[in-house]
Amino acid sequence: MRIAWFRAGSFTPVVAVSAPAVVRTLDADHHVDIITAAEAHNFVVAQAQQRYDLCVYELRNTPRSEFIWAYLYHYPGVLLLDDRTLHDSRVRALERHRRLGDYEAEFQFDHGHPSRAGTGTFPRGTWPMLRAPVIASRLTVVHDHCFRDTLEATHPEARIRVVPVWAPGPADDPPLADPGAVTSPCRVEVWGTSRKTTAERLIARARNAGADVALVEPETVGPDAVDLVHARPPEPQADVVVILDAPGETAGLSRAVAAMAIGQAVILVERESSAAWPALDPQRWRPRDHATSEPAIVVSIDPRDEEHSLVLALKGLSRAPEQRRALGRAARSWWMAHATPGHAARAWEKVLSEAGACQASARPADWPQHLRDWRQHASAITSDLGFTFSL
Repeated sequence: MRIAWFRAGSFTPVVAVSAPAVVRTLDADHHVDIITAAEAHNFVVAQAQQRYDLCVYELRNTPRSEFIWAYLYHYPGVLLLDDRTLHDSRVRALERHRRLGDYEAEFQFDHGHPSRAGTGTFPRGTWPMLRAPVIASRLTVVHDHCFRDTLEATHPEARIRVVPVWAPGPADDPPLADPGAVTSPCRVEVWGTSRKTTAERLIARARNAGADVALVEPETVGPDAVDLVHARPPEPQADVVVILDAPGETAGLSRAVAAMAIGQAVILVERESSAAWPALDPQRWRPRDHATSEPAIVVSIDPRDEEHSLVLALKGLSRAPEQRRALGRAARSWWMAHATPGHAARAWEKVLSEAGACQASARPADWPQHLRDWRQHASAITSDLGFTFSL
């Protein structure tokens, strides 16, 4: 199968949630071309010369993804959703061309009411803006069952599939610290940048409350840190990894799994997407309330009591090196059973096979006019001008 994989950046030197190990596995049986903004202008010609069997659109809620929208609507394929809202990415794509009317039409279609944006204003916010891209695609891929259930409930006509969150890891078990050697202070890394300042403040607060902790800078930081942890397994630099993501983010899951793959003790804010993971409650240092006999693989922070819970988690782990090691061992075992590149590649093979054999859902009657087939759109424009368009 010839696959055009659209994404915001190439797989070299950084990669995102679908590469490189997964794509290398897929490339053994398929021909995969990566289409970035730099290559996109050649896609239509390449498609005409030798047709791709399938397009995959790795669409995120960032300005770098704005070029993908036009191709997604005119060449239906597989939509890979890493974010639960695409509003800001779509606004950016329309804003540059002052297409307020098209934005209003899409917002009305997606949400059933006007945007209340006001003339000439494109609001930012948390509106999902997912209905149109989901309906336009043959299949939509997400990384957790909760998100899938939400999309199926709101878009029953769509086909939603789950490819598990994954991360690369060392082939051999990472070396664990000598049980007799206790690191003091306990070294803490913060992965991700959206709330890094908040995390640093809370680590300082934990230190003031008696936790023997020291903040160390991870080897890779920045907005694309999730890309880098999928490019190669990070080296263990700390005793504890803190992932304090924003409520709408999903990148934290990938970072958490990357840390677990190298046997790190992980603290993260509980989300729907991680609610099924075996976890410790730092309030009582007992397993979180759910039916499982598996050992805990993370310490889960209640978002309703975030600051207090994080301070308790840091104090507890700083004083219990053996518990840190036990969390790391259990996390590594869980990664090997559920979240390796091989698990993701096998799920992707099923997705590609199904998508290659189906078409996108029929467009509903209220489908925005400007998203219809470009030939129809061109015909409507030329008809208004008094002549006929044909191709």
